[in-house]
This record gives sequence, structure tokens and C-alpha cells, in this order.
Amino acid sequence: LILGILFFLPCLLVTHRSGLSAIFGGLAVFMFLKHKWISLPYIAIVGAIGLAIVFYVPSFHEKMFWKDTNNELTVADLYAGNIAEDDIRNNGREAVWTLLENEFYKGREMKGSGIGSCQKFLYENPNMVKQTHGDYVQMRCDTGLIGMWLYLAVGIATLLHCAMVSFRSWVPDHIKCCAMITGGSIVGMYLGMYSENVVTYTMTS
Repeated sequence: LILGILFFLPCLLVTHRSGLSAIFGGLAVFMFLKHKWISLPYIAIVGAIGLAIVFYVPSFHEKMFWKDTNNELTVADLYAGNIAEDDIRNNGREAVWTLLENEFYKGREMKGSGIGSCQKFLYENPNMVKQTHGDYVQMRCDTGLIGMWLYLAVGIATLLHCAMVSFRSWVPDHIKCCAMITGGSIVGMYLGMYSENVVTYTMTS
């Protein structure tokens, strides 16, 4: 538990949104696989705490949303559906994603432009960032919808297998524990892939 808190602290201190979403998502799945339906109220409470951190801790609020002194966004705005995609600060990711998709995905939706297309393009442009900061965008551009959905299918199949192992009463506890950790890790990884290059930095992730 102490090590878990220590691993969690860096993401909190540097307001790393992708890391925190991966940790919260992974923990939620782990707790559900371990405690089944009893865990749902606790997961909801943790989710509410996460929302509170995003909206009411100044460093997180500033990093999450574009600053607007006349209209500070709150949880009420979220429930009312008043938060648009343009309100969320993406640190330039959206511009890079749009550029790459126009260059390598549009017109080649099914099979993409070939593995490494995005990175080659970014490396050869000195004024560009060197990573896509979005594995799903990179997969769509490099391997198309076929490659991306095959990758997703592997994760979904693994998660379902972990759930089946965790729910079987006759499976030894140490095997169940491995399944719970794997299931949580898969979900955490796939959440992080939305806005980071988790596949590129596999070891760190």
C-alpha cells in the first residue's frame, strides 16, 4: 500500500492527467475484479474524488481547462453538458492529430499508410513534436482501422479472460491475483493510450 501511494504521488504532484486517468481506471477494474459488485459504491466515491480534484484543485483546473476568468467551469457545467471539447486544454495535441490524420489516414482508412509513417514525418520536420501523443491516432494512421481494432480486440479478450478467471471459485488465489493485476493494467494502459504514446514507451508504462 505504501509503495502504491508512492507511485501515485508523482502524477499528482506534476498534475499528469494521462497517468492519473490510467491509475484510476486500472484501480477501478482491479477493485471490481477483487470485490465484485460490493466495490461499485467505493469506485463511485473514488471517481467523485477524482472529479473534485480536477475541478477544485487550482493546478489541475488550470491544466485541464483553458483559463476564462468570466466563466470558471465547475462540476455543475459537466452535468449540464456545458463543457465543449474546445474548453479542454490539449496542449496542441488536437492540431498534431488533425495534421497526421489528414496526411496519413484520410483516404486510407482501412489499412493506413504503413508502420512508422507518423514518426518518420515528425522526425523529418524539425519544428514538430517528435511523438504523436496519441496511440490510437498513430495506429489509425499507420495501420488503419484494421490494425487499431485488432489491437483493441487483444486487450478486450485479455480483460474478459481475466474477469472469468477472477470470478471462478475453484481457481487458486495466486492465479486470481495475477488476473486482477493484468486486467487492471490492461485498462490503465488502454486509457493512457488516448493521449500518450504508451506503446512506444512500453517499459515505462
